[in-house]
Amino acid sequence: MEELNELELSIDQLLLDPNNWRYEDDENYQAVAADRYHDQRVQAAAFDRLKDEALIALKKSIRTNGFLPVDRIIVQSYPHAEDTYVVVEGNRRVAAMRWLKEDVASGALEEDEPVVTDIECIPVLEIADEEDAPRFRAKLMGIRHVSGIREWGGYQRAKLVAALRDEHGLEAGEIADQLGMSATEVNRRYRAYNSLQQMSEHEDYAEFASPDMYPLFHEAVSLPVVREWVGWDEENWCFEDTERLEQLYGLFTPQEDDNRVTTDPKITKFSEVRELRSILPNVEARRLLFDDGRTFFDAVRVAKREEISEELMTEVASVTQTIRNAGIVQLKGLEEGQVDIIRDLVSAAEELLDVLAKLGSA
Repeated sequence: MEELNELELSIDQLLLDPNNWRYEDDENYQAVAADRYHDQRVQAAAFDRLKDEALIALKKSIRTNGFLPVDRIIVQSYPHAEDTYVVVEGNRRVAAMRWLKEDVASGALEEDEPVVTDIECIPVLEIADEEDAPRFRAKLMGIRHVSGIREWGGYQRAKLVAALRDEHGLEAGEIADQLGMSATEVNRRYRAYNSLQQMSEHEDYAEFASPDMYPLFHEAVSLPVVREWVGWDEENWCFEDTERLEQLYGLFTPQEDDNRVTTDPKITKFSEVRELRSILPNVEARRLLFDDGRTFFDAVRVAKREEISEELMTEVASVTQTIRNAGIVQLKGLEEGQVDIIRDLVSAAEELLDVLAKLGSA
């Protein structure tokens, strides 16, 4: 079993790993020699690669909650700079704390905030056997990022949001800072949790309201067209139009006809819920959606048909305008192959007109 030493280090003693495996998907990534990790330009590049929306949320979370050393940062000693260590596991947390230190230097964060003390005294675990470090690192990456520590699912996260709001009286912004997510996402999860809870209290549909159904409601409440159609009440965090709500439930659950024959739900994936953006505003597509004799994809096809027609007309209008705007100088400069492209365009337009004429006389 590998030996790990417990240390307490300041943020300045920790080097981000510029060869972190998460960077290898970046087309601009280039491996860095081991004796250059401490170069300021190398560290700045590694830091910039980690800066994204998720790191902003992590930074907010650390600032709100302090650095919680439940899941220790793993390091190994770095021989090319005195009293310095390379981060093996925990690069994002170290980057977030480095960002907080920059906020102190710029005046965006006060020096007397408790988190400032945390980032100057970070508990870490050092890999004691340097020769064994590469093997240990590979094993650690496999545990952490391949088989992985199982994250909570969407329902569990939403339930925590609801508990913080309902039981502890926290506002969306406070919850966002504590959990490292945006206030928008907090509200979205709270809506989805409450809409699923609303289903769990319905006389006919309660038996189907399981956590597995959470992704469907998570997607549904994020769509303004769905919230408007079913009458979402933001003050009471529930749907008001009971008739349409039951229609929505009917899409998500198995249905039994008069002969007691059960059919599968029309919608089983959150990606299908997204199609409601096109279906609900379209009268014909909406009729097919709730017709027991028609499939979900019949409704999608009708909704998309009109979208495709509108896109086609937009493209045709754009090409027409481009041709009309062409000047003499541009036309004189066309080569024979380019003229052939215009001939193909004319031919395609004539074929399209022929088809339209036949459809009109049919």
